[in-house]
Amino acid sequence: MVESDSKGVDPRVRRSRILLQEALARLLTKKTFEEVSIQDVAEEATVNRATFYAHYPDKYALLECMTASRFQELLDERGVTFDGTCNTALRLILLGICDYLETTLETQSDKERAMDPHVESAITGVVRQMILLGLKKHPWIGAISEEIVAATVSWALYGAAKEWLRTPNRVPADAIANNVTQIVFPLLQPVSAGQILKG
Repeated sequence: MVESDSKGVDPRVRRSRILLQEALARLLTKKTFEEVSIQDVAEEATVNRATFYAHYPDKYALLECMTASRFQELLDERGVTFDGTCNTALRLILLGICDYLETTLETQSDKERAMDPHVESAITGVVRQMILLGLKKHPWIGAISEEIVAATVSWALYGAAKEWLRTPNRVPADAIANNVTQIVFPLLQPVSAGQILKG
């Protein structure tokens, strides 16, 4: 469950969500994700459990929303946008993913691996939405839907960043960004049904 843009959300609802996300972030500096309970989050946020459940069904949904919000903030701070045509934006998105994963996952212990699928889901959700919005700015004539293209690109970028993160003695992310972008950018070009059949 990744939160959509907070514009139009009641300010009280938004404030409660921010309190809960900040509470989880603070708790994760003291405990592993598995050790954190919903009661812990509610107490840290100074709200009751009912308030927690009014916003999130479980702590995994909270983790995804917190991750999506923080990753989106990172991209916003860097001025990263995607208009559907520029491979420079893909490069910046990839570097953002690498930086985010490096600061959040690299120091994880084996006990904290439960967070991985939720971090993955949140980040790919943000990237997919960004790519999809960029593609919708131009007429799409491809045989494959924009939604499938956006999902493919988001997973490709995340996968490349994750592989980079787990590489021993890895090079700086900058050093792989151009090559990965050259591989991924052609996915954003419309493909005709005839080309698919030939492949």
